[in-house]
Amino acid sequence: MIVGALILPLVTAGMIEESTTRRFSTPCTRHSVSTTAEYGDYVSGPRVVNDSSKAAMEQILAEIQDGTFAENFINEVRSGGAEFDRMREEGRGEQIEVVGKQLRGMMAWISPDVPE
Repeated sequence: MIVGALILPLVTAGMIEESTTRRFSTPCTRHSVSTTAEYGDYVSGPRVVNDSSKAAMEQILAEIQDGTFAENFINEVRSGGAEFDRMREEGRGEQIEVVGKQLRGMMAWISPDVPE
């Protein structure tokens, strides 16, 4: 489902041909999510995946393909990772992380060793 969630916006944006994704094509991806999520994709997706977001995704893809992303990451690690550590710490306070921690606390089958 995670792969599908990542692929669907790229298919919707026309950045990946549906025919080349085979099992990750739009119908299969939508089949793999709840009916509520599917409905949300239809009514909300076009507001999220628009010309601006398509341009941003294309820029990110170009940075991955030309090695800029890897170069930046390698330089960050080699310099000690202070900026990465700062972003990681900042991310811990985001609502998705706070709620995720609460939900994991309710799931007895999840190891308590999950990093926080």
